[in-house]
Amino acid sequence: MLSNHVFQDFVDDVVYFNSIRLIRDEDVIRIKEDLLCFLDYMETIAIDGFVDEPANEVLIYNSDISVDTSYYYVDSKISVRYAMIWSFIFNTTFIFDNEMLEMIKQRIQMMIRTSTLLSVTDEKQRMEYFAMQRKIVGQL
Repeated sequence: MLSNHVFQDFVDDVVYFNSIRLIRDEDVIRIKEDLLCFLDYMETIAIDGFVDEPANEVLIYNSDISVDTSYYYVDSKISVRYAMIWSFIFNTTFIFDNEMLEMIKQRIQMMIRTSTLLSVTDEKQRMEYFAMQRKIVGQL
């Protein structure tokens, strides 16, 4: 689940840290290049709907809701089932408890109802989303 604001917030942070000289100008250029490569990679995954092989399905959603907390849910046949809650900037929690996993899965399902699927379907919105994110990153 990606917010429309995730890259804007990151770019704003980079600009701020550069302005107080915690990040050098050369680092800003490298960050910009890395973000653009990351967007290319994400768009490829969104177009294909998987990573490496079709069995590794990835669903990427875009949400207009700005939430300071990100939820990731991994349900895999080859690894341990887990969820991650990433709140604000430095707080990350991993969850392995089945009851909590189900609650997070339900939370994500509720958020999906108000989001747009960018993976495989809706080519127009996918193209618009990634074009807008590249424009935001271009501000660096």
